[in-house]
Amino acid sequence: MKKTLLAAVLLFTAIANAQEKSEKLVIKKGTWNIAGNLSLGFSNN
Repeated sequence: MKKTLLAAVLLFTAIANAQEKSEKLVIKKGTWNIAGNLSLGFSNN
């Protein structure tokens, strides 16, 4: 479990550092952005 968590943290750190810092995110006026999230969970106690 600890090795999996450590590997995930290292992978996330490597991906985050690989991104270019100088590039700015610009959303042009009139652009539509649609986002969503769906979650489904079951519990059997």
